Amino acid sequence: MALIDYFPVLATERLDLRELDESHVDSLYRVWTDPAVIEFLVLDPFVEVAQAMDMISLLRGLYPDQGIRWAIVERSSGSVVGTCGFHRLSLEHH
Repeated sequence: MALIDYFPVLATERLDLRELDESHVDSLYRVWTDPAVIEFLVLDPFVEVAQAMDMISLLRGLYPDQGIRWAIVERSSGSVVGTCGFHRLSLEHH
């Protein structure tokens, strides 16, 4: 089930922040295997595309109760260049 009906989409002049989905797997696999990116992440380098798909599923599962994670999409090219979001949200404390 897609969350798009109520998943918040954010836009800037250059970027769109939108719901992660399976179509982003190849782009995010490239991001999550880039040594310059994973140096600052708490995960081992991915060695299979399936790991990127698993990560997308995990991140999608955070919304709406535990967190939210967006795909960062360059508006000019349509390329997914990364993700951003919040984890450990407390809805009780807003």
